[in-house]
Amino acid sequence: MKGRFAAALSRMHCVGARRLADSVGRYLEPGKPPVEGLQLQVDRNLVRTGPDGLFRSGQVGITWLKRDLPTVALRAGVFEVDGQRLLIEDIDDDDGHVVTAACMVTP
Repeated sequence: MKGRFAAALSRMHCVGARRLADSVGRYLEPGKPPVEGLQLQVDRNLVRTGPDGLFRSGQVGITWLKRDLPTVALRAGVFEVDGQRLLIEDIDDDDGHVVTAACMVTP
């Protein structure tokens, strides 16, 4: 029973992520080949939680399917989306199927 539920959950994440994706980009990491054609969700002006509550961080949230890109390098990995380079600063969420990273625009 557990295997069927996990498979159904995985399919749901895949379909949902593909439908919510608003950009196609690539991932670059020094010493590794680029990962092309990633379906990405891009959230500009990411809201973060700090000691004084919620604040707009100026960061960009990038969300992708973990099966398309299982690991990324913090402060070394870069997404290229719509002509922008986005340096990965932190992983905000990783539920095993979908990952969201907080990124900064770099020149």
